Amino acid sequence: MLEGKIIKGISGFYYVDTYNGIYECKARGIFRKQKITPLVGDRVKISIVDEDEKKGILEEIDSRDTELIRPPIANVDKALIVFAIKKS
Repeated sequence: MLEGKIIKGISGFYYVDTYNGIYECKARGIFRKQKITPLVGDRVKISIVDEDEKKGILEEIDSRDTELIRPPIANVDKALIVFAIKKS
């Protein structure tokens, strides 16, 4: 299994950055049964389905250090908050 980090999630497809490149992955059904949604920033383990087309399956999601609800992301190291000084 390869380890990586989810960098993008669109319509049930998760793009995982690993040392071998970026893989397009689907989540296993067990996550749905456990009511776990993979989030951008999650550290994951994937199994490779097709090396040539860079496709895989999410097998495990490591524990999250942090989680934001909006936008839905995990394992945030830094955040920047911007406010307007003057009302326009």
